[in-house]
Amino acid sequence: MTAWPLVLSTGLLIKEPLISILDRIKETGFSSIEIAASISHFNYHNPGAISRLRKKLEELNMKVNSFHAPYKDYVDFTLLDESKRQKAVKEVLAAVEALSALGGQNIVLHGGSEEESIPQEQVDKRLRQAGKSLLEIHNHCLKLGLTLVLEDMLGHLLGGKVEQLQWLISQLPEQQTGICLDTGHSFLTGKLTERVRSFGPRLLMAHIHDNNGKYDDHLPPGDGKLPWSLLFSTFTEVGFRGPLVLEMMGNENTETSLAGAVRGAEFIREIIAQSATLLKGDL
Repeated sequence: MTAWPLVLSTGLLIKEPLISILDRIKETGFSSIEIAASISHFNYHNPGAISRLRKKLEELNMKVNSFHAPYKDYVDFTLLDESKRQKAVKEVLAAVEALSALGGQNIVLHGGSEEESIPQEQVDKRLRQAGKSLLEIHNHCLKLGLTLVLEDMLGHLLGGKVEQLQWLISQLPEQQTGICLDTGHSFLTGKLTERVRSFGPRLLMAHIHDNNGKYDDHLPPGDGKLPWSLLFSTFTEVGFRGPLVLEMMGNENTETSLAGAVRGAEFIREIIAQSATLLKGDL
């Protein structure tokens, strides 16, 4: 398998209906996508919308690498209120079902909460709620032959500390589970390469984007301050060869957003080419 295949997150164009922009995505050179969860972007609850999207993907010879499950405030499966927790799990399972119907493989989850300030006395309880929820989701994934991938979140959020993520992944069987490194999130912690090493063989995917060390800007790779050559050396060191999902912030202009994606992809291909000697002929 080709090392580090490039995938485009459709979050770049999340304000557009997904089916309407696939032609342009393919024209820019991307044949594999990660679907960003937004009902207005792609109604993953609607069987007809799922069927139409699958047909369009087949026409364009494109594939779905992954589906980034919903994670906004209304989808928080760490909540102590059991009915709200179950509702959040149900919403994620709808995305899991859509991924399966589209022939994809990886469901990417924020394993913790987006809530900015959680009382300290709730942290352990909320983590246990997350562990219970993830196990339920994983069991459903197993039945469908899918892989559950936990993303490393921003460090200040519940689930964003390495030890919390490691605890969450430890609650799941090793079969069809793993971690998605988010380059921007990890860089903001000041411990980018240390995180890669700590994830080791559990690292299955990476969300690739850049920032300037202050904010989670989701810039095209090369437009910020991430040490990309060092990062890829560390990927090689730990044996990571998985998909690289370009997860950039778009703007109101589709063509400008796609141009940024192309520029970011070209930059990463140059880094990969520079790293080729470290792979000893794997590329």
